[in-house]
Amino acid sequence: MSKYIKIMLQVLIAYVVVSILSQYLETYVIVMILLVFIVLFILYANRKKDKNLYFLEKECDVEKHIENVNEKLKDKDQSKYLLYLSYGNLYNGNFDTIEDDIKKIDTKKLKPKELLLYEEMKLKLLYNKKDINGYEDKWDEVSEGSLGNTFRNDLMVLKAPLHLMKEEYTKAVDLMFDLIPKQRQVYRVIELEYYLSLAYIAQGKDEDAVAVLEFVTKRDFKLDQVTKGHALLEKLSSN
Repeated sequence: MSKYIKIMLQVLIAYVVVSILSQYLETYVIVMILLVFIVLFILYANRKKDKNLYFLEKECDVEKHIENVNEKLKDKDQSKYLLYLSYGNLYNGNFDTIEDDIKKIDTKKLKPKELLLYEEMKLKLLYNKKDINGYEDKWDEVSEGSLGNTFRNDLMVLKAPLHLMKEEYTKAVDLMFDLIPKQRQVYRVIELEYYLSLAYIAQGKDEDAVAVLEFVTKRDFKLDQVTKGHALLEKLSSN
């Protein structure tokens, strides 16, 4: 629904702009201006995206993501291959190989978005070890660095586990309610919903946790959070 509302607003704005311009400019000038804006919009809509994350972002299928990385990057750039392979293993719940693999990554070869993925993996490894101080220091370092302003949304997503580790469950719930509607990638929504269920369980709100986990597991995406969600849901349902 929000997509159609956005389109309607764009049409309305275009109509208002044309109406105003028509009072001051010749028709052919207005047409030229509109054509320029249309071309710019098309270029923006078709701007280069990271195709290496396609199966994770669009299909929430980490198995297809890893297959794609092995097929497209394995024999090309080792740093990028290990980056995207490790990122897939992160959402596959396979932490065993990630730490060794990311040590071999040359971060000088990474674009800003790829560097963010690298930092995310380092944070998630600290979360897996329950290293609260290490996680907090690393999050502060990244958020205050060059990636801080450009990737603010992603960094706030990565702050959610910190609240859980510090047992700040009310803050975690509030943050999740703020972040979830803003996410464009479904795998991010699933991840945040899973964190939300953990916060509810810690608060003793099992019914709320069940409702969230039913959403997480509904489409059975191939993600670690979905696998863990099934296990949590089964445990809560048996209580």
